Amino acid sequence: MTNLTNPRYIVMILLVLCGFLSFLPGLQLSDDKVKYTRIATPDNFGDLSSLKSADFTRLDRWLANQVTQNVYPSLSVAIATPKEILHASAFGWADRSNKRKATPKTLYQQASVSKLFTATLATILHQRGVVNLDRRVVEILPAEVTFTRTPEKASAITLRHLATHSSGLQRSVDLPVQSSDNSYADFDRSLFYRCIGDSQLIFEPGTNRKYSNLGFGLLAHCLELSARLPFDHLLRKYVLKPAGLNSTFLLDQKNTQQIARLAARYDSNGRDRGKLTIRKRLVGSGGLVATPTDVARLGSFILRGRAGKESSIPSDSPLARSVSYELKEKGPRVSFGWDSGGTRIKKMEKLEFPKKNGGRSGVSTYVLISPPEVPKPFAVAVSINLDVDSRKGTTAGGIARAIMKGLLGGD
Repeated sequence: MTNLTNPRYIVMILLVLCGFLSFLPGLQLSDDKVKYTRIATPDNFGDLSSLKSADFTRLDRWLANQVTQNVYPSLSVAIATPKEILHASAFGWADRSNKRKATPKTLYQQASVSKLFTATLATILHQRGVVNLDRRVVEILPAEVTFTRTPEKASAITLRHLATHSSGLQRSVDLPVQSSDNSYADFDRSLFYRCIGDSQLIFEPGTNRKYSNLGFGLLAHCLELSARLPFDHLLRKYVLKPAGLNSTFLLDQKNTQQIARLAARYDSNGRDRGKLTIRKRLVGSGGLVATPTDVARLGSFILRGRAGKESSIPSDSPLARSVSYELKEKGPRVSFGWDSGGTRIKKMEKLEFPKKNGGRSGVSTYVLISPPEVPKPFAVAVSINLDVDSRKGTTAGGIARAIMKGLLGGD
C-alpha cells in the first residue's frame, strides 16, 4: 500500500494539482506571471522651450512601449513648467472589465503623494499666520486627549516635526480611524483620539527622521482644528483653487461621478483588487484622488514659489523653502512632505531633486521636480494602477526618473 506521508509522493501530488489548476480560468501560476522589463531612459529631448509636437510623439511612443513591455493596466503622465502643463497623455485601460480607456482625465488614488498637498497647505497656512509650524501639538488637541503612551515626551512634538517626519511617532495607525469604507469624509474623531492615545514614540521628537503616516494624518487634523475648517475646505481654499487644480478630491466611493473617473486597481497577475479598505487610513496622509495633470500642476505651483516669481508666494516663504532641504541630518534628507533623490546626468555632478512616491495595493504614483541647478525647471507626475514592485521595475518612479533624464539630456 502506498504511503501518502512519504515526501516523494507529497511532491508528486502537488505537481499534479498545480498542473490541473493551471487550466482553470482566471488563475495564473508563477510560470505564467507577467514578466516585467526594466525601464530604459528615453531618447534625449533637450531644452523644454524648444520641444515640438514631434518630440511629444516620440515620448508618447516610448510611454506606449512601456505599457506593452510591462503589461501595465494603464499609465498616465503629465509634465509641467512653472507656467503651464506642457504635455499630458494616458495609455491602457483605466478599467479593463468595463472597457474604459485611460485618459488624462482619469483619476488615480494618489496614496502618499497626498502628503505633498497636506505639507503645501501647512506651509501656506503658516505663511498667512493661520497656524504656527513651531506650535506644540498638545496645545492644539483637546485637553482631554491623551497623546501617546508617553504623553510627557510627546508634549514636545510640533507641527514642524509632523511635517518633516521627525516627531518620533510610529509609522501607521493600529486602530480604525474611519467609521466606514465609503469616504474619507467619514473620519471619526473619537476613533482617532483613541488611536493617538494608543500610539507610541520610537525616538525623542526632533532627534531623528522616521516616515510616519500617523504623523501626517495628525498634521492635517491639527490644521483643521487651528483654522476651524474641515480639511477638504482648507485644501480647496488655499491650495487647489490658487494652483488651478480642478481634478483633486478626497476619496469618496459613494460619489458616482468620481468613481466613474477612478482607475481600477490591479495586482501583478492582472486581477482587479476591488474596493479599497480605508478604515485604518488618514486623509492627510493618503486620502486623495487626482489626475497626474493636477499633481504636475501642484509641482508647477511650487516651482513658481521656488523661483519667487509669484507675489503671493515670496521666494523666502515656507512654501518656497519646502523643497530646499535645509535639514541635513543623517539618513535621507527630508523636508516638508518631500524626499530627496539623486541621479547622474551624463558627466554632470549628481543632482538632488525633490520627489515623492505613493504606493499601496494596486497603485503606484510619483512626482518629481527638477533640481534647482536646472535653469528651465519642470515637474513630472506619473500614475499606474498596478501593484508596486520595485524589484520588477513596475513603479511609477522608474518612468518619472527616466523622463527627467530624457529632458535633461539622457544618461
